[in-house]
Amino acid sequence: MNRGGFTLIEVVVAIVILAIVVAAAFYFYGGAIDSHRRIGEKYAMLQATREFIDAFRSSDLRGIEETRRFRLEWEAYPMNAPARLMGGGIETRLRSGLQLRLVHLRVVQKEGDKSLLDLHFIVNADAPIQR
Repeated sequence: MNRGGFTLIEVVVAIVILAIVVAAAFYFYGGAIDSHRRIGEKYAMLQATREFIDAFRSSDLRGIEETRRFRLEWEAYPMNAPARLMGGGIETRLRSGLQLRLVHLRVVQKEGDKSLLDLHFIVNADAPIQR
């Protein structure tokens, strides 16, 4: 007698397939949320670093600045200006006697004290930073 319905085996197989599809969807959705969170944290760290560099005064020799999520620690070292400064394959001629400072900036995540970024940049101690 054929009633046109589904057998128990067919129903179980359909439920298993549905469960696999739903589990895969949750897995990929969770990965996307995690990636979005990590990208947001990196963007916030880079934004805090950019704001620090924009507000940096060349007279500052060392210090710590805290934001809501990060701690920025820096130390500036005096440099004698070489006749030529090499960087990225570009040769730049500098006038002698220029007062340069090498600034070491370290960005640390407040939670867990994890170092996120180590950055070095050079500023002219004689002139204000151009914005």
